[in-house]
Amino acid sequence: MYLKSKQDLKDKEFAVKIQEVKEKHRGYGVTRIATELQAGKQRISRIARKLDLDITPRRKKKPRKQEKVM
Repeated sequence: MYLKSKQDLKDKEFAVKIQEVKEKHRGYGVTRIATELQAGKQRISRIARKLDLDITPRRKKKPRKQEKVM
């Protein structure tokens, strides 16, 4: 009954593409997803916030420093 904005419809379609990229490349953050889909970072983060998508890049573990043994 209420009017739906065109942006909301486009965002839902685009969210599917974001989820596909996220499943394929789990370590990608907003910046890499934006370059993969050729879209803006702000658009990706807005859609992720709106639809509660978890887009945080995986952090690499730092190697442990080994103690010197004499």
